[in-house]
Amino acid sequence: MLNVGQPWDTWKGFGDCIMLESFIFNISVRPGPGGWVGKKHVQVKQWPQILEWIKQSAPFVDHGGNIVALEYLPSDPESAYFSYACDKLANFLWTASCPVRRDVLRTLYRCRLQRASGPLQEREGVYYRHYPQGMAAVNPTDARASVRAPAPADVEALADVATDEVLPVIGGQDRAGGGGPRRLCTAPAAAGEGADSFASRARSRPGQGLPR
Repeated sequence: MLNVGQPWDTWKGFGDCIMLESFIFNISVRPGPGGWVGKKHVQVKQWPQILEWIKQSAPFVDHGGNIVALEYLPSDPESAYFSYACDKLANFLWTASCPVRRDVLRTLYRCRLQRASGPLQEREGVYYRHYPQGMAAVNPTDARASVRAPAPADVEALADVATDEVLPVIGGQDRAGGGGPRRLCTAPAAAGEGADSFASRARSRPGQGLPR
């Protein structure tokens, strides 16, 4: 893995993976006694910049290249879900550190979406991407949105990783958007070590058919 800074694409032919450190979230630091000091976590890229990065890196990652985004997250769970979903829209690998919400990190690390099975798509302002084991969607605004988007092939239902809400696939479509700036949906089998309990909780809700 190469942590090369900018321009990253100069080095894309070397190593197994390129790291984009502090891709969306970083720690604000300043020079101080003995080195850099600072603890405040800040978002360093807004949606227009993130979208531009997704487009610029697509020729590399969509043809087999590997990019891992390293995020230094603040303590609120939404930042973790937002960064994960954005990184998955880019078909990036994701890794993060957070001083507080390690429970959220464990949940996201257990997702097994695999490599993207289709390109970035947009419908009514909501961006989404399909994976063999689920999908990621981002509403980049603070306004509520409710959009019916095509679901991944051969998936009967999805579950919101943040809430465990079961989202049935109706007519080949799933509801995406919501009130927050992210949504990560996965079939229960893609939840890694937590798959059995996650699927059991989801199946306990009547009328929802989920893949086993």
